[in-house]
Amino acid sequence: IFYLQEFLVNQELNIQLATLVSIIIAIIGLLITALFFNKLGRQHGLKLISRIALKSNNQWDDILLKRKVFNRFSHFIPAMVIYISTPFVFTGHQQLISVITSITNIYMVIIVALTIGAILNAVLDIYRTHPVAKEIPIKGFMQVIKLIIYFISGVLVFSILLNKSPLYLISGF
Repeated sequence: IFYLQEFLVNQELNIQLATLVSIIIAIIGLLITALFFNKLGRQHGLKLISRIALKSNNQWDDILLKRKVFNRFSHFIPAMVIYISTPFVFTGHQQLISVITSITNIYMVIIVALTIGAILNAVLDIYRTHPVAKEIPIKGFMQVIKLIIYFISGVLVFSILLNKSPLYLISGF
């Protein structure tokens, strides 16, 4: 940002406007980079995983594909690009780094929760293929686990928003 801001100031733009324009351009550049990695991961990574899963003799990898576990987890790639790049791209703009990092952390918590939910759905589907599933159903147990995961995720999201420890929220303030 600094070099772009310096260039804009040298073009006789006032410092506030040059800072704003450079930040907007940096955000757009970061989003384009994240979208590039998202597209790369989806086009190449997911297709590779799909081909491997469909060629294997295991049924569980087909179920993981059907439940879109890999698809959900692929959203983690652009989030990590943004998370890792933000401190470098926005050096000197600590408040902006904090806001972008918080938003990215919230997004990653949601991605992880949804991915774990998809994994649990796949585990349930795999379990149902075994004869013991007719005698001992575990759907209710899986739903309870998902509720716990979503509750923990909600606590984590609120702790990020409030900039407090999750233990602080659980303890009742």
